[in-house]
Amino acid sequence: MADDNNFNIGDILWEYADYVPPEEDAEDAAAPRPSAPAPVQPVLSAPQPVSSPVPSPRPSRQNTYLPANAPPAPPPESPSGEEGTGSPVPVSKPAAEPVGVSSVLSASPPAAEAAGGPASAPFEPGEAGTMPQTGPFVLEAASSGYQPPDDGPDLIGFTPDPKARPQASGDVPSKETGQEQKAKPSGEKREEEPGKPEEKKEQEAEKKQPGEKKEQEAGKKPPEEKKAQESEKKPPEEKKEQEAGKGKKPSTEKKEPAKEPPGKGKAEGGTAAAAAAQTPGVHLKTERKEKPAPEPPPDAPPVTLAQEYYQGLSSVVSKSIGAVIFSAVLLLLSLMESGLFPMLTDLFPETILHPVGLFVFVLTCLLCRDVLKSGLIHLTNRSPNEDSLALLATLFTLTDSLTLLLLHLRTDTLPFFAPCGFVLTFHLVGHACGRSARYHACTTVSSTVRPYMVTQDHNVIGSQTAFRKWLSHPKGFGSQIRTPTEPELKFQKLTPVLLTACILVPLITTVAHHQPRLAFWSLSALFATASTLGASMALELPFRLVTGRLKKLGAALAGWPGIARSKGGRTIQLGDYDLYPPGTITLADAKPLNGRPMEESVKWAASVIRASGSGQTYLFDQIRQRAKVAYEAVHQVSLSPSGISARSVSGGVRIHVGNSEFMSQHGIALPVNVKASRDTVFCAADMIPIGMFSLNYSLHPSILPCLQNLYAQKIYPLFATRDYNLTPQRLRASGQLPLLEDAFPDIGRRKNLSEPGQPHHYPLVAVLTREGLLSFSQTVIAAKRLRRTAGLNSFFVRAGAIIGVILTASLSSAGALGAMCAWNLSVYLLLWLVPVVLLSLWSTRF
Repeated sequence: MADDNNFNIGDILWEYADYVPPEEDAEDAAAPRPSAPAPVQPVLSAPQPVSSPVPSPRPSRQNTYLPANAPPAPPPESPSGEEGTGSPVPVSKPAAEPVGVSSVLSASPPAAEAAGGPASAPFEPGEAGTMPQTGPFVLEAASSGYQPPDDGPDLIGFTPDPKARPQASGDVPSKETGQEQKAKPSGEKREEEPGKPEEKKEQEAEKKQPGEKKEQEAGKKPPEEKKAQESEKKPPEEKKEQEAGKGKKPSTEKKEPAKEPPGKGKAEGGTAAAAAAQTPGVHLKTERKEKPAPEPPPDAPPVTLAQEYYQGLSSVVSKSIGAVIFSAVLLLLSLMESGLFPMLTDLFPETILHPVGLFVFVLTCLLCRDVLKSGLIHLTNRSPNEDSLALLATLFTLTDSLTLLLLHLRTDTLPFFAPCGFVLTFHLVGHACGRSARYHACTTVSSTVRPYMVTQDHNVIGSQTAFRKWLSHPKGFGSQIRTPTEPELKFQKLTPVLLTACILVPLITTVAHHQPRLAFWSLSALFATASTLGASMALELPFRLVTGRLKKLGAALAGWPGIARSKGGRTIQLGDYDLYPPGTITLADAKPLNGRPMEESVKWAASVIRASGSGQTYLFDQIRQRAKVAYEAVHQVSLSPSGISARSVSGGVRIHVGNSEFMSQHGIALPVNVKASRDTVFCAADMIPIGMFSLNYSLHPSILPCLQNLYAQKIYPLFATRDYNLTPQRLRASGQLPLLEDAFPDIGRRKNLSEPGQPHHYPLVAVLTREGLLSFSQTVIAAKRLRRTAGLNSFFVRAGAIIGVILTASLSSAGALGAMCAWNLSVYLLLWLVPVVLLSLWSTRF
């Protein structure tokens, strides 16, 4: 220092200019901070101390904020050799530091700030690899919306570096430096450096009033500022060439390449932006795209689909029967080769077992060529399934047989003809069951032009769903019936794992145990156990059994989407015709009252009942046809728990139709000699009784068992009836039913639920072609049972495949030819088929 007794705070900071601050905490590092300028080499000599320094005022908001740890630039040397007497030189713009994803670099030109404009301008992307710079950069946190505080401690001003390169545009010297220079003694005069008129103009511009600044900003920019802005937009290579051409010394500052500000991350927001704000650096976020759902097959009329499924159905069934016979012969040959029954071994010599078995196996493969073709198609389409595993098992079994006959690579034991033959046979049986089930379903649906659609609709009673049926055309049935099933898709997802294990495990085990001759034998065993017998029968077999039963009831399930749609259904909505189909309500007697003709009472009663939509419509329509009268137009129809009231359109006659309780409620006096029962219907016109009809309600024998079956399956009925004679007391008296009061809502709610044109939710569950509760309830129960059966069958099939691969791999690694023979492997596969068959039979027991 020049003088140890006379120094200020600037001298101390100058001596420790190259001091490196310690690392900040995580919270301080996450806070936004201004970018640090490039390091400047300090001068060895300290600046001359200033006598009696005057405290400088707080810098204006237009000035560029310098970081507190930035080293000050040495003062320019005067011609006389004194230090600190030169005029201040604008500080060069610091290089922008790379920031995290949650930060945004916003530029604010000093000219706009001086004019009272916005503090920062929106970022506009420039050329690739460059960042537009229109003024001092201010670092802002995108997630917290940081802004510099209005009040706070004043920043320490430093003397600028005279050797620094002038800033391109908007370089304004610090006012604080100017105040310190004014505070110096009058003997020390500032000497302006020649050749820098721009700095003088900028200093004078600060002293102008805000109004003058706005006028100057609104006018045309000076040519020096335009040139500086153009030089900033040029690439770094062109700047270096220009500096070299002018003879200027290139800057030794290490400038990092400018990066594109992550402005897009601010728009996204969310948790990712908050996490990126906590950790510095560039954060790359990879979003996993969800796989698009496979498009459903195109819809087609049920008649067309029935013709397609019928073609070749008989041949597939015949091939399945033949394959079952040949597989039984192969199983018998493997039993003879196992030696469990010596009396069978004496029937044929052991030398002919292999050739005979190969011949029968080839015949089985020819009958099951549909399975092999399907497996090849799926394999070439990179979507292998159980048929692809059966195809590979067949190829390796044939290869093992041929190498054993021609080259004698291993011990003369019977190849796996029987297990592989059973795999092909039961896969073909599964194809036949699926084809037959879909054919019968399409035939049932095509038998009626306008059948009932069964769907599970939402928010029927509160937030509960309910099965409902409604008349419509079978739209979407053709697409659903051809949709792949869930058990098939689940096994298809497991197939690549099984395929990889079946290829790698035999090669590793045979090579590790120095038994390469057993490679084809091990491969054929592994692929036979991986394909299993019930892979293609998990849904097809129970679907065929259930479809055959529902066909007799005039119902058909709408493929796997409809079966899966039945999940969670606990309510079924029933109407008048579900409990009492047409024909179960008959007329016992009919009488006119008060001397009115019978035709008049029939006309009014039939017209009002038809307008109400009651279950008595079918009976009174027959009565009207026998009486040869026409319907009358009525309106203002009102339903009540005991009757119906309406008014005629032509004459305005007020009509009341209901039981005796309904007549008493409306003040209509019945004749004294009339004996009314609970099923008697009275008709009154303008408060005068004109006729009575005695009805008989005969409950079908299948209704009560169906209701009991629904309660047993935890499916509760919801009666949306409009017939005033259908009450909870009637059904409770008919049989032992735990009818709940919620099963019969009020008449207004029942009318809304049974109103035509209600919204329904696809996919379809089933299609009905007959009236009555029998077909409706049996279809709903069958769909729920079939869904459970398919899930359990799929579990057993996949478990059998995985366990079989593990056991077969362990036995093949030990070279256990005797333990893993064709007979033992066939028994293992047949045992895993038993639960699939039992569950399929259970699906029809309801």
